[in-house]
Amino acid sequence: MFTPTPMLIRRQRRRTTTLEAICMHECVTPDRWCVTKADLRYLRRQVTEAIQEGQLPSSCMANDSLASSDSEESEESADERKFGPSIYEVTEKYIKPVTADAGKMSWALMQNPEGLDCHLFVSHAWQEGIFEFLSKVLTSWPSGAHNAWCCMLANPQHLNIGSMLQSPKTSPFALALQASRYVLVVPNRHQSVYCRLWCGYEAYVASENEKIIQIAAAPCWISKSWAFIRAMVPILLGVFIGLLAPSPSWHIKATVALMGALATLISAYTANRWRLLANHVGLVASTYLESLGEPFGLTGASPVMWQQAMHRVTWASAISYFLMAELDRVHSLQIEQEGRQLRRRYKGSIQFATCSQQTDQNHIWDEIGGKVSDVDTAIHVLISAGVSSPSLRMAAKRGVKIEGAGHAEVAVPQRKTRTRAVPPAGAGFLRNPK
Repeated sequence: MFTPTPMLIRRQRRRTTTLEAICMHECVTPDRWCVTKADLRYLRRQVTEAIQEGQLPSSCMANDSLASSDSEESEESADERKFGPSIYEVTEKYIKPVTADAGKMSWALMQNPEGLDCHLFVSHAWQEGIFEFLSKVLTSWPSGAHNAWCCMLANPQHLNIGSMLQSPKTSPFALALQASRYVLVVPNRHQSVYCRLWCGYEAYVASENEKIIQIAAAPCWISKSWAFIRAMVPILLGVFIGLLAPSPSWHIKATVALMGALATLISAYTANRWRLLANHVGLVASTYLESLGEPFGLTGASPVMWQQAMHRVTWASAISYFLMAELDRVHSLQIEQEGRQLRRRYKGSIQFATCSQQTDQNHIWDEIGGKVSDVDTAIHVLISAGVSSPSLRMAAKRGVKIEGAGHAEVAVPQRKTRTRAVPPAGAGFLRNPK
C-alpha cells in the first residue's frame, strides 16, 4: 500500500486549493469580485499590524523614475509615514501571502466567497500609499453604494491574470465598470493616474457607458476643525467691539451691515484667497450687530419684540452663513488639490499614456480607436469641474465653461470656482501594469 510522503501531501493540497480558487473565480462573475467598507477598514487594521510586526515598511516609497526636486514633493516626503506603504508593496508583502495561505483566490473572494453586486468602481494607479488610498476611498464613498471593485483586491494575484486581460472589453475591469453605478478616481501625490493607459481605458469605458466619474478626496476634517477654531477669533472680536460700543449711531450700524453684505458677495463669487478675508470680516460684522441686540431700520411698523426677534434671527443666520462658507472654502481647497494631483505629469491626452505590456497597449488602442478625443474630454471635465457626468461632458463639447461645476458647497450651492482647465505637461510614466 502506497503511503504518501508529507511533501507529496502538501503538493496535493496546494494543487487542490489552486483548482478550487480557479473554480471560484469561474463560478463568480468578475464584476462580483467586490469588497465592502467594512472589508476596507479590516484591511487597514491588518496592514497596520503588519507594519508594527515589521512585515511591511512604514512609508510609501516612490518609484525612482518619478523622483523630483520640486519643493512641494520635498515637503510631502516628510509626511510619508501617514500615507503608508504603496499598493505595490502591500500587494507583494501582504495580499499575496495571505491569499496564498487561504487558497490562492483573490482577497475580495477570500472575504466574500459568493461575491457581491458591484456598485462602485475604483480607478487608481497603485503608486499611492495604502492609507492614502483607503482614506480617500472611504471618505468619498457614495451614499448609494454598498460594495466596491478594487483591482488589487478583486484580481487573483496567484492565478493567470494575463489571460484575463487578453481582450480589454471582456477583462474584469471592463465588466466591473459596466456593472457599477459610480466610478471613483483616486489621485496620488506622484503623478496623474491618466499617465497609465489602463486608467485611460477605464475612463473610456466609463464615458461610453455614460457613468458619473468622481474624484476621491482625502478627509479634511482636521483642516475644517482648525478653520472653525480660527473663526472664533473674529467672532470674539465682534462681541468685544459690541461691548465697547453698546449704543452706536444708526449710521455706524448701517455701515457695518453694508460691510457684512459686501463680505457675503465677495465670499460667494471670488477666489479662495479673498474668501478667507471676506468670511472673517463678515463674522466680525455679523457678531457685532448680533451682540447689540438693538434692531434698526423699522420703527413703529411692528412691535419692538418682533423687531428684536427678527434682528436676532437675521444676524445669527449671517454668522451661520459665514461659518459654513469658511468650511466650504476649506473643502474647495481640498478638491482643487486633488485636481492638481490628477494634472501632475499628465500631458492633456491619453495618447501619451503608456502600458508596460505592448500587447495590452495594442489591444486597448484597437478598442478605443478614434474616440481618443471623447476620453480626453471626459478626463478634462473631471479635472476642471471636479466631477464628470454625461451632461457636463456634453456641455464641455459645446463650449460651456464647466470649471468648478462639481464643487458641492453648502453656503452658496451655485457658486463656481475658477480652476486651471488645461493640465500642465510633464514627464515620467509608470511602467507597471494593473
